[in-house]
Amino acid sequence: MKKSTVTVTFDDEQLQALKMYLSEKNLTVETELEEMLQALYLKSVPLTVRDFITKKAKNEMEKENKATRRMKSNPITKVNIEQSNE
Repeated sequence: MKKSTVTVTFDDEQLQALKMYLSEKNLTVETELEEMLQALYLKSVPLTVRDFITKKAKNEMEKENKATRRMKSNPITKVNIEQSNE
C-alpha cells in the first residue's frame, strides 16, 4: 500500500521532552503517532469503507505478484558474443 507523509507543527521544547521520555520506554514519536492515526482511522472510517480499501490493496498486491511470477518464469537470457582477433 502506498504511504503518505503527514506533517504537523509542535513546540520544539515540548517535542524534545517528549522524545526524551518516550526513549526511556524504547518508543518513538513516529511510532506513537502512527498508532494514534491508525486508531483514529478505525474510529472515523466506516467498516464498509475500510473493507473496500483492504480488498483493493489486496487485489493490487496480487496483480504485482502475478507480474513478478510471470517475469521469473520468462527470464531474459543474456548472450555474450565474443570476436576472435585472428
